[in-house]
Amino acid sequence: MGDWGWDGAFKQREVAAQMGSEAARSGSKFVISVGDNFYQRGVESAADPHFRSSFEDIYVAPSLQTPW
Repeated sequence: MGDWGWDGAFKQREVAAQMGSEAARSGSKFVISVGDNFYQRGVESAADPHFRSSFEDIYVAPSLQTPW
């Protein structure tokens, strides 16, 4: 997946919930992220608050806690 939006906007949370459901149903072992993900300014590190608000706080389903 790629081009995922930011801060939960543009249906990002809804898509993440469906991803979690499908990952659980299919027994997913990983997620492929193709990039173009941190709008508008990118992130400087995993400690950047934008990383949390656009990734860690969004893809919370237990089935998505796999390698990305």
